[in-house]
Amino acid sequence: PGKGVDDSYFKQGSWTPGNYYGYFNGYVTTKKAVAQSMNIPAIRTCQMVSLDYAYQFAKNMGITTLVEKDKNLASLALGGLTKGATVIDMAAAYATIANKGIYIKPKLYTKVLDSKGNEVLVEGTETRRVMKETTAYLLTDCLKAVVTSGTGTSTKISSKIQSAGKTGNSNDDKDQWYVGFSPYYTCAAWNGYDDPKPIGYRKSGSYPYTSMKVYTTVMKEIHKGKKAASFEKPKGIVNATICTVSGLVATDACKADSRGIVKSDIFATGTVPTEKCTVHKTADVCSASGKIATEFCHLYNSVVTKSFITRDNTKKTSDSAYLLPTEKCTLHTSVPVVEEPPVVDTPVVPEPPVVNTPVVDTPVVETPVVTPTPSVPQQ
Repeated sequence: PGKGVDDSYFKQGSWTPGNYYGYFNGYVTTKKAVAQSMNIPAIRTCQMVSLDYAYQFAKNMGITTLVEKDKNLASLALGGLTKGATVIDMAAAYATIANKGIYIKPKLYTKVLDSKGNEVLVEGTETRRVMKETTAYLLTDCLKAVVTSGTGTSTKISSKIQSAGKTGNSNDDKDQWYVGFSPYYTCAAWNGYDDPKPIGYRKSGSYPYTSMKVYTTVMKEIHKGKKAASFEKPKGIVNATICTVSGLVATDACKADSRGIVKSDIFATGTVPTEKCTVHKTADVCSASGKIATEFCHLYNSVVTKSFITRDNTKKTSDSAYLLPTEKCTLHTSVPVVEEPPVVDTPVVPEPPVVNTPVVDTPVVETPVVTPTPSVPQQ
């Protein structure tokens, strides 16, 4: 769920797919991509695992309408198969996730009895393991986010029973899907025309689709009286702290990202990433221009160290503001000029004229010397 995938401009030949919301989010987690029904992350993920793997995996999940012509990114990542998909196949595929990775071939009956109670027909149960139990749980975790915070919030069954699911529609709204499950049941709902054509008005605002309303009505009814239930976490699920932009081990650059993108997520044992994030970089930038700092920016005390993300594709995304600048600062290109303080003329104060003071002779006064008279003894 926490693996990073890039929702950015994609082109293959003349094909330039987009998202229903008309823009690109940039780096997102797999869980968020599923929750918000993002097309480009689905395409990139399909490309990463290979068309052969995706094609065979879908067949193992019980999609019986696949043909060799569907082995392309558009069909396998986004849907719109050559022969379409049946509702029962979709229900069985999602039930495989709900059944902890075990596919159970759908059947419309278990047995047929005659009037005397004898078995006339018996439908056996065909099962096979398609994925690990831990993989099914990780998929369920992503699909739960569709209900709690994504495009399927209107399909919540109750506050006591967890559910998971996925919205979907084909080009021009010729098909509308919602397939979901709880710990009790799996339900698939589709609406459209026998002769495919745009459905037209079928929702309030952006969601829900008519199929979502059908699903929710049925699921709420059949869950009445059911005890509180949540999806059971199997053994082999562990938690680890990662960079949710790259899905790799967080570095100091990741931790410095102002968006707080270092978080804990769940993994299957043995799949916790060990490689460090290669998306985040730190760089010295000029606080005045926002560009890479030059040797002169330091002289203006305008250099700050910030965390950035990197991407080969430079077309605009919602996280473009966090991209590492590629241009150097052009505001500071030389040594700052230190201006001398202005010279202030100090007025010259003339010295006072020299006045000749007359010399006055002071008479010398002689002080008489008085000698005491000796005492005469009396007779």
